[in-house]
Amino acid sequence: KEQREMASLTKIMTAYLTCQLLKVFKQDAKFLSFIPSYRGVHVGGTTANLKEGVRFPVFDLLHGLLLPSGNDSAVTIAEGMGALIIELAEKKWAKKRIKKQFSAELSSRARDPLFVFVDAMNKLAKKIGLQKTNYSNPHGLADKANKSTAEDIGKLASLAKKTPLIAQIIKKEEYKCTGYSQGGTAHNFCWENTNRLLKEGFDGFKTGITPTAGPCLSASYKKDDISLIITVLGCKTMEYRWREVPSLLNWALRKLEIVFQMYG
Repeated sequence: KEQREMASLTKIMTAYLTCQLLKVFKQDAKFLSFIPSYRGVHVGGTTANLKEGVRFPVFDLLHGLLLPSGNDSAVTIAEGMGALIIELAEKKWAKKRIKKQFSAELSSRARDPLFVFVDAMNKLAKKIGLQKTNYSNPHGLADKANKSTAEDIGKLASLAKKTPLIAQIIKKEEYKCTGYSQGGTAHNFCWENTNRLLKEGFDGFKTGITPTAGPCLSASYKKDDISLIITVLGCKTMEYRWREVPSLLNWALRKLEIVFQMYG
């Protein structure tokens, strides 16, 4: 329950909010598309190697966000969806749907679409009961104000996994797509999932690391009727998280086995 920086586990909310907004604004992830800005392409850190001026459907950008942990994908999504909030949030039909989905109005007053999106991240966090979570950016680059707890992240990941598009993406080991420039030039991309535990029986979620957050990992596991989310923040080393999460899984399964034996 201790608050810590969460690095790229931030992107779980970026993806979840995006899917909620697609639903609210009646948009299709395969048809709604955005062009990365200079800020997006040059944000730094882990990258999907997006190219400025090349258009991508949100469907592809979500893969670039969740597989290679692209900070450029995070900014591109936040700027695009933030602009959509600014464009549509004041329309009567959208206001009703927003109020139902978020239990609050989404601010469209900020001039920067990215911060409109971040504001929506925090409002959604409040709506779903993430009491110790605050977002200051959509990617998780080092910022003391961008913090959460393992408990909150586990709760969010559990909800996000119930979104079919997210569940479909996070279990993929690789994804290939093509973006097109305004002149029609094709640019091919191949993204590999940073989550090594997909090869060890886990079925998704997200890695993260910054110098201040340390190595982080949230991993999902499902077998028969058992579904678990295991989250670790601030691990000692990169390798430690790959050992610690399976170890915690085995501990949890042993505890569940005892409960099942006791109560049938």
